[in-house]
Amino acid sequence: MRNDKNGVCRICGKIKKLTFEHVPPECCFNTTSQKLITGETLIKHIIDGDKKPWDYSGLSYKNQQKGMGYYSLCQECNSKTGLWYGNSYKYFIHALNKLIYEQAPRAGETLNLTLKEFRPLPVFKQVISMFCSVNENLRNDVSEFLLDKQSTEFVKKYSVYMYIVNTETGRIFGFSGLCQPPNIYVVSEIAFYPVGFILSSHGDCSPYGTDITHFSSYAYNIAGDLEMCVPVHECNTTIALDFRTKEEIEKQMHH
Repeated sequence: MRNDKNGVCRICGKIKKLTFEHVPPECCFNTTSQKLITGETLIKHIIDGDKKPWDYSGLSYKNQQKGMGYYSLCQECNSKTGLWYGNSYKYFIHALNKLIYEQAPRAGETLNLTLKEFRPLPVFKQVISMFCSVNENLRNDVSEFLLDKQSTEFVKKYSVYMYIVNTETGRIFGFSGLCQPPNIYVVSEIAFYPVGFILSSHGDCSPYGTDITHFSSYAYNIAGDLEMCVPVHECNTTIALDFRTKEEIEKQMHH
């Protein structure tokens, strides 16, 4: 069966036939069927039925046979971003997976990330293109940045943070406001093993992830050694920036 979906491409902004964009890319462990459950459905189920956030039994869901993703990009933008940024991002994700198996870090710990021949800009641009698929109007700020592979002019109102996902479940959501007194955050999040990214337009998220915004300042062809420490988190709820362990959540549920 054909999927003819016309709409506004979330990168170039043109009205075209939209293609399915895997988020994250298909080659990054996103090939199997995924159950898409809305945050509203899960929150209501928890409130009404005393469900634990990671217990999805009995919930209605949309089955995505191709893996997680969206009809969000036109063929041209899908092809360009995949060609320009996809291979560097695939290398990055599979290297992370190898390091996780070697170091076996637990939630609350850090992963010592060391990579050779790492290309920061293509990896960063792949991350931003994924956020475009999740956020309808982000293209207004980043379209030129993505469609010129050499551009290092990333809009200054955003910051990007990275963490390691230590659970099989993840979460993907568009920009949301979150109040954690005295802090207020406006963030979008993509968490899918082995890595999570936070795109912040308001609020310093460095307590939750390692700031990688500076990746955007490197030339496209620059490759070098990368050394950094990245925090490890569990993703057990659909709530933004909620990295509580199952034990912490269960303890709070019993109070």
